[in-house]
Amino acid sequence: MRAGAVGRLVAAVARGSVPYGVAVDENTVLEVADGWGRVGGRGRVHVVRPTDGGGAAGAVVRSYAPGESVPVGQPPLP
Repeated sequence: MRAGAVGRLVAAVARGSVPYGVAVDENTVLEVADGWGRVGGRGRVHVVRPTDGGGAAGAVVRSYAPGESVPVGQPPLP
């Protein structure tokens, strides 16, 4: 993943340009089946979703390491 990609994704989610996003590091794979993904390789997968409101725009990032399961599909993502 290019430098700054997660930051740009966070900004896009926070301003509402996209509903949520997933960024995958270099040398990393997200294998998806049956509504779940599994992280493989040497990097991480970053899931970005909007904050739960409260009047302020923002985004939350959750990073998953190799071997971890990632819920995919219908938002909201954890």
